[in-house]
Amino acid sequence: MKFLKYTVVFSFLILNACHTKKGTEFNQSASVTSLDQLPENPLEQKVISSSVNTTKNEMSTLYGNDLAFQYARFYNDGNYPEGSSLYRVTWKQQDDPRWFGGKIPKAIESVEIVRFVKNDENKVVPDYTMYKGNPLSEVKNMGNLELFIKSIVEQRMAVIP
Repeated sequence: MKFLKYTVVFSFLILNACHTKKGTEFNQSASVTSLDQLPENPLEQKVISSSVNTTKNEMSTLYGNDLAFQYARFYNDGNYPEGSSLYRVTWKQQDDPRWFGGKIPKAIESVEIVRFVKNDENKVVPDYTMYKGNPLSEVKNMGNLELFIKSIVEQRMAVIP
């Protein structure tokens, strides 16, 4: 009987020690807000690749809609089909308060969207839009967009096991 009592108490202590508070681990400051002028939330798309720029203290993730994700899985030529959308989200980094030496995203710096649409000549071409600021709003008159588009489209998909 004494053994059963100790077993129940010990089991209760173990189960209670493993309990974590739900909802406290979400990085709200690195999320899209309702004030942002984005046509859709890129963070709800599928991850294609990610990168870190330690010089600028930035991190980026390239997301894609289902069509772009499936294309990136099998091809790396950047010739995405019509209807594909790529989203590069860039954050400044901040120290992770839960992991010494770790970095996590701060507020979103920019969102770049490349959509593949048909032009007047019925050819599929990339259409580029950038959002910056707080709240995020569209940036006009970007100048030469070819470099921006190339830097997004040429990213290869991360290896997926």
